[in-house]
Amino acid sequence: SEKSRPAASREIGKEGNENYYIFSGSKESSVYDLVGKLKITTVEQTAEEKIENFTKEYRKMVADGLIHPDHQVKEGTIDFIQMALQAYPGGETKTKFSPGVLVRALKEGKPLIVDEIDQIPQEVLARINDILTRETGKKVIIQENGEEEIEIAPGFLVVATGNIKSDKYERQKLDPAFTSRFTTIEHQYLSKRDAFDVLLANFFDAKDKKMKTGVNIEELYPKLIRLVVAMNETQDIFLGKYKTASLAAAKTEN
Repeated sequence: SEKSRPAASREIGKEGNENYYIFSGSKESSVYDLVGKLKITTVEQTAEEKIENFTKEYRKMVADGLIHPDHQVKEGTIDFIQMALQAYPGGETKTKFSPGVLVRALKEGKPLIVDEIDQIPQEVLARINDILTRETGKKVIIQENGEEEIEIAPGFLVVATGNIKSDKYERQKLDPAFTSRFTTIEHQYLSKRDAFDVLLANFFDAKDKKMKTGVNIEELYPKLIRLVVAMNETQDIFLGKYKTASLAAAKTEN
């Protein structure tokens, strides 16, 4: 996993701190998924609002010479009111910016966790890279929202996770300039002992520090052991150990 921050930020994973956003990356991820996009929405209006908005638009059309004098309708008449109400039968159509997790994290000063970062297209990573070059308090421009300027709030940081490229994982090579903005920490799978302890902890009452009521320890232990063994073998498959062993055996036989 990798972590970068444009300025001092609060710690991720601190007890009781779940105040963060997550972006799940993939080959299909787009800038709109990360940053946000404009959406067309319909705003319901009262009859008075419809008449008021229509009157403004009608006056502008008259002033621009778009309506012939012989075809103009007098304001306040029944015909005019009917025209106004028919102009917005389902409400007024407007465009509204729907912010993505990056924009929300920037504004609110919350950490952003980017999962599977080495699967995300380069044009999407470029938007993250641009922000990582700026410090807290600086402004960034959101092109998707009409060049809106957003100030990077204190507390914003980016944590990125990914898998090391292997026979199992096809990963794109990240730009060295981009990865240099992160502190890289490599994590391995849990050992069998640690995995067993983590699973076992789920059956303990955290408050009383005792086994939960109704748990049969004699039945539980063998099941957990089998699960841990299965997990370990699955991890070995993902790491390509069985494939390596098969190739070695094949070479020995030949």
